[in-house]
Amino acid sequence: MGLIVGPLILFWILVGIYSLTIGYDVFSYYSFFPGGIVIGFVTLLSVNFYFVLPLEFLKKKKTLGAFEIPLMYFANKFAFMCFLAAILIHWYGSGFLSNDFFKPIPFIVMFTISFGGIMATVNADTFMEENNITKTF
Repeated sequence: MGLIVGPLILFWILVGIYSLTIGYDVFSYYSFFPGGIVIGFVTLLSVNFYFVLPLEFLKKKKTLGAFEIPLMYFANKFAFMCFLAAILIHWYGSGFLSNDFFKPIPFIVMFTISFGGIMATVNADTFMEENNITKTF
């Protein structure tokens, strides 16, 4: 199973690094106050929601597969389609991104999906221990 999860984690780490470069461009475009603070707050809030809300549905389970949480975040079709839409908008959506309100959207989407999934993967074992969920292989 590590042959599947490993490349997925590496892919989303690379997406996270790319989103940080986009974020650098976004934050250098906006002034620190109020634009940068608002974008940072919205980004961290969306990462928190993306990280916490799916785990709330898993608290009721008694057993989980060893790689079920990482696969739930990294092999998610919806997350991949959102990433694909964000990257295409970033690359080809210069007309769409001409408005100042829409420029940070690709950064927020890519950062949320990549770092939310990475946080969930890193904290999967802790989550299972805290909620008395048995890990099955």
